[in-house]
Amino acid sequence: MTVLAFYGSGSGDPTRSIRRLARQSADGVPATSGFIDFYHNGSPMKLGRASVERAALTSGSTRGLPLAGKFEVGGVGPFNMGDLNANDSAQLALFKSFAQGSLSANVSGAHYLHRIGDWFRENGGGTQELDKLTVIGEDDKGYAARAVDVVPSGFSLNIASRQNVALTFNLNAGKVDFHDDPTVTGTGIVAPILRNDWAGNYSATDQDIFITIVSQTATTVTFTCRVGAGGTESASQTATFNTWTRLYYGSTDAKLGTFGSWIEGYFPQASTT
Repeated sequence: MTVLAFYGSGSGDPTRSIRRLARQSADGVPATSGFIDFYHNGSPMKLGRASVERAALTSGSTRGLPLAGKFEVGGVGPFNMGDLNANDSAQLALFKSFAQGSLSANVSGAHYLHRIGDWFRENGGGTQELDKLTVIGEDDKGYAARAVDVVPSGFSLNIASRQNVALTFNLNAGKVDFHDDPTVTGTGIVAPILRNDWAGNYSATDQDIFITIVSQTATTVTFTCRVGAGGTESASQTATFNTWTRLYYGSTDAKLGTFGSWIEGYFPQASTT
């Protein structure tokens, strides 16, 4: 994903940054549109790589380097959202996701009444809100992280004398990655989506992933994959639309990533790039 100007780590307070959230259309598939930008004052995404220590054969021996594992997400936030605000779209999205149901009505003109809670869905003809969220944020490390399958785990309201009601949300995330927004060249309609992380996400050299669509049917797409503008294309690979597929690249069809974190591609219906 592109590090937008307001994520810049060169100025400002890294604990008070803008993040973005959007509702997903399916579990495990990052949202690509409909993002809401919001301010918050809270901790960064708690990201860390799991590792497995090697055994020491004797008390004086030097261990080998640990084996790198998957990225683990310890949490997203907490987000201090500031004043409780019924007109804040991000707060409304988080409340709807937490309560899993809502009933909204246009009272008059541009004024809406939002009643949040699963009871309103069951008894008032409201909407069930089971879609998870995608949250994009930058924690002052110079790159943006995308958390997927984010759900609010709770919220708190601070009510004090002569102060506005303050809102804080805690969230949990299923996966995280650091992929850039895809660039479409050609006649593509919907760009493929990548997930999981690999060493190329942090390399100073050209490690861009290029996916070239060879052909497609009503249900599958055939493509090749290379790393770097001058890289060698892989043999043809086939994926089913709307299904995650592991990627191979280069002349030897090497796996892209590791067994613990294999880069996968998701091709929405009508991907033709």
